Amino acid sequence: MNGEAAAVYQAHTVREETKTDATIWISKSKGVPLKEEIDLDVGGAAGKSHRTMRFDYSNVSPPAL
Repeated sequence: MNGEAAAVYQAHTVREETKTDATIWISKSKGVPLKEEIDLDVGGAAGKSHRTMRFDYSNVSPPAL
């Protein structure tokens, strides 16, 4: 993922009329999420949706004491 080694996990969930597929990339060196994609199908008029989230830690620092 962007040149960083990552473990990839996938989940598939079916509940009544809702189906969800999710994929998440976790940094192997830092243990933090790098990216997540979710596909949701609720059926009917609401239909389907796709969400992609990317996590950027480049300007993150611990709080001052």
